[in-house]
Amino acid sequence: MGSKTHDAFRTIGEAAEILDLPTHVLRFWEGKFKNQIRPIKCNGRRLYDAESINAIRTIKDLLYQQGMTIKGAQRFLKNNEAPEEIPVPPSAEAATGSLTTSNKTLAEILVERQDIARLTRIYQELQTFRSKLQRLNERYVVAETV
Repeated sequence: MGSKTHDAFRTIGEAAEILDLPTHVLRFWEGKFKNQIRPIKCNGRRLYDAESINAIRTIKDLLYQQGMTIKGAQRFLKNNEAPEEIPVPPSAEAATGSLTTSNKTLAEILVERQDIARLTRIYQELQTFRSKLQRLNERYVVAETV
């Protein structure tokens, strides 16, 4: 884990170690904070980027340090009132390198992630349309040759 760059994707085990949380908590929070925590799933494995790790760090602070309930933290994050950045404990930063995202606020990160999600949906729709057009074209070519 120490050889990865700060912007490398982390497995759920690595993320749990960085954040000092059990993996089942990360899985649970994924369901409760879907707009903030979006791991990439590849071959059945969860991979977390630096933005997701920072979002989880913020959620952990809201729940464990500030004493918010999950509902309260959800409302807090939905209203984009999140603190600019939760400080990284020195031990975690030394082990993983800086995971900060160039002093962006969590609100800015969330907006970017929403844009990425929207673009991903548009891309998937375009792929679907492309497949349909290819099938129609194949039918047309077959019909033309008959």
